Amino acid sequence: MGAIALSGCTVSEESTESKDSTGSSASSDGPIVLGLAISRSGWMAAYDVPAEQAAQLAVDDYNAKGGVAGRKFETKVVDTQTDQQIAATAAQQLIADGAEIILASSDFDYGSPTALAAQADGVVTISLGAASPSFGTLGIGDLAFTLGTPTPTLAAAGAEWAYGKGWTKAAALCDISVEYSSSLCDYFEESFTDAGGTVVAKENFQQEDASIAQQVNQLQKADADFIYLGSYLPGGASAVRQIRAAGVDLPIVSGAAMEGTEWLASVPNLTDFYFTPARFIHGPGENEEVTNFLAEYREKFGKNPEHSDALVGYAAIQVLAAALEHNGGDTSGAALAKALNELKDVDTVLGPITFSEGTNLALEREMAVVEVSDGQLRLVDHVTPKNVPTPES
Repeated sequence: MGAIALSGCTVSEESTESKDSTGSSASSDGPIVLGLAISRSGWMAAYDVPAEQAAQLAVDDYNAKGGVAGRKFETKVVDTQTDQQIAATAAQQLIADGAEIILASSDFDYGSPTALAAQADGVVTISLGAASPSFGTLGIGDLAFTLGTPTPTLAAAGAEWAYGKGWTKAAALCDISVEYSSSLCDYFEESFTDAGGTVVAKENFQQEDASIAQQVNQLQKADADFIYLGSYLPGGASAVRQIRAAGVDLPIVSGAAMEGTEWLASVPNLTDFYFTPARFIHGPGENEEVTNFLAEYREKFGKNPEHSDALVGYAAIQVLAAALEHNGGDTSGAALAKALNELKDVDTVLGPITFSEGTNLALEREMAVVEVSDGQLRLVDHVTPKNVPTPES
């Protein structure tokens, strides 16, 4: 199953739509116009572009099969340039250009301005990866959804897996520069404590900090079994490098935003580092649907995606398609939101997706656990957290 086709630019846009042989719209009702407000430039591009490309694959797949509810997809894209002000105006521009549904950036801080503007216009937004539980009813409104793994789920997965390894004492290193990493640390502390563990030290830093020597010194003094790192690239890579350079060889567990291979060269022969992405895309071990997606992605773009956030882009179209089939193709905000919330266990490349009541978040998710050993990645486990913290705005 699938669907997607690429398009876009900065404040201009580019659209893709399947046409019949006469060049007219393939459906008498016209296409379903998806407006993508994502970063093709700036640091968020590393996360948004793979998700956009995967969404485009999904659109192409669905259009090749005739579309959804008798209509094909058309996409329009605005490059929000990792700029919150542009993100806020992007939704208005896309809606003015005919967008019926908005797909937003894969981070709360850079996607929420888009979603807030769409909410005000009565249009559903789905984030291509925002993990903050605020991306939904808690922080935006009833028309905002995210397919990103929520930070309560990410944190619980890491906490319960680490505790299951017999690591009962954690030292947390928390990047407080954005909502994602800040909330990840808070939920980790709650989850690890609930599991029976103890957070024996907690140190904060900012993504752009050149040196975290003081924080690393405190970690060295803590009687911990492992370090939990709540951060993202590139600052998270700098933190790992400084931890290892200081001679701290404790296991490090982190969330999905530390996924990737390119940064590993900055920490030669890194070992005992673990992260919890939605799925493992850097080697064997995942299910057939993930394997098939990766083959299709490589055929289209010439390489594997760097992040499993790409899967979120594909899954977003799968979930939208299921909701539109469910409600007969009604894209109006209230009707589409109702359909999304009525769906149960939608089959996606991420696994079954159900939005939790009252949050518009998919909290109950199976996660992969990936180990970095001697600079190489391998899948070591899957975990479905038993006790996910209640999201808070």
